[in-house]
Amino acid sequence: RSRKGYFRAWEKMAQRHTPRPTGVPQKTSAPALLASLGCCQPRSSNARYAQARHEADAPRKKNGGDCSWCIEYSSHLHNKDNETWACELCQGPTAPCTKCGGFARQEGRRHTCLKCTGAWEPLVQKKRSSFEAYKGSANLRQELCRESPQRAQALSEGLLRPFLFLVSMSPALRLVLSIQLGWCLLAEDYCGDSHGEAWDILTRRSKGLRARCQSGASRLNPFKSSVNWSAMMTFVATTMYVPSYMNWNDEFQTEKLSSSEGADEAMNLCSPKLDALEIEFLEKVSKQHRSKMTRVQICTVAQLMTSENLRTMMTIMQQKGIDRQGLVLFAVDGNFVMLSQRFKQKRREGDDGPTEVEPEVLVAEVAAFMSPAVEGAASVFDSAHPASIMAYPPESVMSANMIPVWTIIETLGQHAVHGLGRVLPCIVSMLLQKERLKLIGITIDSLTR
Repeated sequence: RSRKGYFRAWEKMAQRHTPRPTGVPQKTSAPALLASLGCCQPRSSNARYAQARHEADAPRKKNGGDCSWCIEYSSHLHNKDNETWACELCQGPTAPCTKCGGFARQEGRRHTCLKCTGAWEPLVQKKRSSFEAYKGSANLRQELCRESPQRAQALSEGLLRPFLFLVSMSPALRLVLSIQLGWCLLAEDYCGDSHGEAWDILTRRSKGLRARCQSGASRLNPFKSSVNWSAMMTFVATTMYVPSYMNWNDEFQTEKLSSSEGADEAMNLCSPKLDALEIEFLEKVSKQHRSKMTRVQICTVAQLMTSENLRTMMTIMQQKGIDRQGLVLFAVDGNFVMLSQRFKQKRREGDDGPTEVEPEVLVAEVAAFMSPAVEGAASVFDSAHPASIMAYPPESVMSANMIPVWTIIETLGQHAVHGLGRVLPCIVSMLLQKERLKLIGITIDSLTR
């Protein structure tokens, strides 16, 4: 039947079953009739919006306790949607311990923390010994050029670029990325070896980046060739920005590489095509995040960018080789949203703190976010006059400085422990690490032997 036919049928049925007052003519329209029968009830969009805003602004339930993922005392946030907990420092899924007041890893049905199992103190000592940061860029370059079986295997399988990105990271950042993917590096024998940690993050069975950057059918195919860096980047870019009804060229200016071309480019450490794809992907993530920001936030960031501190910081980054505006805006927008949420949370808790983001504070956060784990790396931003902010303890996972990345991923609608939300922070962190190395004069091209 047509639409009018359905409304006429409903009107006839209502005339039979709805008593009409005597002497008073009554006209029955289709919307009123459907509302009287219980369907298509008029709803107030303003009421729904107000309720959603109230639920979003309501403080999340938070408990403190030892985290069995990052081996630190932290706050654990409760997610009321699926009744789960997550560590605020490492985003690892946790659950209250059944024997004490700590938090165990959310694995299986039994939730027993590491303190109750007796494995806490050995992991604390192991973590302290592995978190010794490199003392200078010369030691970092030596570590990047060091020979190892893992490096040779990464070269043969087309994974040398991401392998070196991971090796150049701090131990705290590699630990957070492993927790992001579903396991803890501290419990492994290779903990403390940057090459062993980087290789396991890439190739761990069913949980590593290579395993997660494949479709379900590809994982079950035993004859499929191993996934290289080009295939991983193409998979993530296609999943995020190229739906089934569109072509690659509709969204990306970079040429899509075939399997054979991608394998050849992945074997080459100096690949202009892969470098262009990495930059364009990171810029698309930055643009998508900016499209999710409110008008007030965008105008505030634009106003901050006109300050002397931000202009000096951008000049420094351009002089060091970070000349893409999208990459700079990624760091600025992510840290600005993080600071805004932090100030809002403090005001909600009754703390009389700052209400607006100052240019000096934003420069300080961006400098800490973009600086690699090398002593004195943040000093290149001293001419931008950053504010003095509290430095994170070197033995804490907070020194990984992943909160701006998680803020952007959450804004894009990706959950940190589900699907692409596990992979995207790792990919973004590796691409940012390539830009961070430029601040200390290290490029991927200079690492060829």
